[in-house]
Amino acid sequence: MTVELASPLFPRAMFLPIACLGSIARSLTGVAGGATRAALTQHFARRGNAADVSAKEQSQETATTILGMVAGMAVTRLLTAGESTGGSDAAAAWAWAVFLALTVLHVVANVAAMRVLLLTSLNMPRLELLLKRYLHDGRVLKPREVSEMENLTPPPFRRLLDLVVGASRRRAVFLHYGSRLSNALRAVDGGGCGPDSTSVLGLTTRLKHLLRRHGSCPYLLLTATSTRPPLAPVKKLDAAGASVPDSARFPSQTRIHVHLVIRQGATNSELLRAFVHAHCLVHYCQLHVQGFLPQKASAESVVSGQSAPRQRRQQQQAKRSHEEVGEEEAPEPEGMLGAVEEEAEAWMMTRYDRLVSELQAVGWEIDRVALPRPGWTAEWGAAAAAGRSAGGVEERKVYEAGPEGSDRPHQD
Repeated sequence: MTVELASPLFPRAMFLPIACLGSIARSLTGVAGGATRAALTQHFARRGNAADVSAKEQSQETATTILGMVAGMAVTRLLTAGESTGGSDAAAAWAWAVFLALTVLHVVANVAAMRVLLLTSLNMPRLELLLKRYLHDGRVLKPREVSEMENLTPPPFRRLLDLVVGASRRRAVFLHYGSRLSNALRAVDGGGCGPDSTSVLGLTTRLKHLLRRHGSCPYLLLTATSTRPPLAPVKKLDAAGASVPDSARFPSQTRIHVHLVIRQGATNSELLRAFVHAHCLVHYCQLHVQGFLPQKASAESVVSGQSAPRQRRQQQQAKRSHEEVGEEEAPEPEGMLGAVEEEAEAWMMTRYDRLVSELQAVGWEIDRVALPRPGWTAEWGAAAAAGRSAGGVEERKVYEAGPEGSDRPHQD
């Protein structure tokens, strides 16, 4: 509406393009509003009476629209009367002032209405808030608390704001939800997310080792590191006061990338478990970056929540799996990333079921998980026995039916 109202202020040649842009923006707003309205209707239809709720909502909207038209005509008449007495410039200024004030009031009212709603379904922003607090102090937030904390800024504007303030450049750990398996393997073996620099044999070895450890799991988690220049030059002098070489003055920053690969046909409960596991791994990676985890962990060390006999059983199971496939055993993950992965796996074994029970206890609906389907999935194990790709793994591009029944790629 703002673009449409401002179109007469532009030169004559720009009027038509600006007016068309306003119409396009209005159409996009209508699509987004329709999707939001459907979600809210489903929320209020506690007894499956979505049709009744929608009919009442439409009648209320019609009554409100009529009142708004009457008020709009009254305001227009007042502004027209002011134009005859105070001039057209003053009337235009008053019109824009009234429009901006009403727009701000409209946005504030919508935000207040969203804060009042107690949405008990689990989507990505709410889960991120819940997991951040639970991993910090073990407390499960209630729907009322999450509704007051949830960021209502649209994702495109949020990403633009992060880009402007440089939040992404200061981040040390990144989560890639729904990564393509081949890209994740290249990042792990190639030391980053750049071009492919890994041989097919290396990818196959890494993949077979990964499937021996987590072949029955409906998702795969891979961690990789990358380096990039610092945000600002770091001036350093040696003991004699001379400047040190550029390689020491400009230390590189190490970043950790957590890749989450989803199995084809994963259920909502499996998506929830994968999302929680990925964020748990990100949490432990952040602790490692901040220096709160031990810098070295041996293969025989006992991680939190996992006993030594359990570790021995896992090692024996991996050995039997290796003997069954009859292949050369790949090396176990070494270094800090391997220890962090073990910490996250131990947390999932000991705390995940408790987390789900506590979420249900405070009012969250675990069966209503609205996590997005990733654009790329993979299939492994018996379903990919044909072995059309390395290691018996098949990658698939996901296509889902759109709002009007058309097929479209689902990107997140």
